[in-house]
Amino acid sequence: MTRKFIKRPIIVEAFQFGYEEEPNWFAVKHVVITDNPKTGKRELKGCIETLEGEAWFWEGDYVIRGVKGELYPCRRDIFEETYDEVVDSIS
Repeated sequence: MTRKFIKRPIIVEAFQFGYEEEPNWFAVKHVVITDNPKTGKRELKGCIETLEGEAWFWEGDYVIRGVKGELYPCRRDIFEETYDEVVDSIS
């Protein structure tokens, strides 16, 4: 019989790049304005240092700060399918 597991709920901090004010923990390496091949529009594109190296993300994507302070980008659609906003949290 195979055992089953459920992922523990973990509260993370995040913001939507280009749409919300950047939090003080956000450490961007590069920001450029360029054509987004997905939308055909000129948009902000940013780069952060992650545990796996540099990661680029587009305007509207989310930047997440994990439980150990690590940063990583997440596409908007994936973020919205995966995360629910915590309204009353203990900081």
